[in-house]
Amino acid sequence: SQMGPIIHLLGEQTPDDLLQLYFSAARGELGQNDTELGHQCVYNLPGIALTLGPKRWPELRPCFEHLANDINWKTRRTLALALPEIAKAMGPQITAADLMPVYASLSRDLDEVKTAALDQLAAIVGCLDPENREDKDLLALIVDVSLEPDSWRFRWILAKQLSALFASLPSSTFEFDLVPVLCRLLRDPIAAVRSAAASQMGEIAQFFCKEAEEVDEGQRLVAMLEETLDDLSAEPMCQSRLTFCKAAMSLVNENVFGVFERSCARNLVTLASDDVRNVRCAVAETLAAAAQAGDDWSSIDAIERAIDYLKQDGDPEVQRFIMVEDV
Repeated sequence: SQMGPIIHLLGEQTPDDLLQLYFSAARGELGQNDTELGHQCVYNLPGIALTLGPKRWPELRPCFEHLANDINWKTRRTLALALPEIAKAMGPQITAADLMPVYASLSRDLDEVKTAALDQLAAIVGCLDPENREDKDLLALIVDVSLEPDSWRFRWILAKQLSALFASLPSSTFEFDLVPVLCRLLRDPIAAVRSAAASQMGEIAQFFCKEAEEVDEGQRLVAMLEETLDDLSAEPMCQSRLTFCKAAMSLVNENVFGVFERSCARNLVTLASDDVRNVRCAVAETLAAAAQAGDDWSSIDAIERAIDYLKQDGDPEVQRFIMVEDV
């Protein structure tokens, strides 16, 4: 278990015999009945990859491939978690050619392994060259996970990485791939998934606004985002209106003033009189945060009117959210 740290410490001065011993262990040539040996080897793999570098990848690749097919799911799970660090050590070309096929396999593995692989999705995408980030199989994986029928946790893991994926993937994938995934997860039947997607809206909107300053396509993306917010606020199911409020709060947290002013302020005024108490509480919490976000935010007329209205609400829970100091 100490072989990896020793090799990393010795670096280029590592004796070849010691490296060959690690290679033999990682290839399963030692202790065939020891199911934990592979787990120990894969735990040390990122450090050894960093020590050897891309030039010696041909020596390390057989070990990597053997560990990716290890009978012990804990070994495969640890490898999935380690992939981004291995990718950083090996560079984008080796990542695209040798690591991504293994990543695709691990993302279809047992749930324990698949969870670890999906947790690293945005990180592994960030290790690819830009021209390899529009891979059809990669985009298909993202779409498939957003449609995952058997486990909501996979959709939740994806939802938490949406802003990072928008930042990493090329803009050509946004309109027909990533934005539909975002809209789908915002309307997911599971509250945790909807909440995770809504929490990403501020960073996504911020990214789109920067795009809008540079290319016309960015303006269209901002318009699509604002339309999505409008639709959520007007849907008959209270879950969607709650998701809208959480998305609006995310805009406040990330200081995305323009999108909030155009697509959230007036809708929050309307929802201040919503029949559902939880929606009014969410509106009150969002408005209280906006009122304290700065002079630009507090001067929005719609915010002032909605806060004044909610201060007259007879529900104590609504009052608890809106009666904030200086609001």
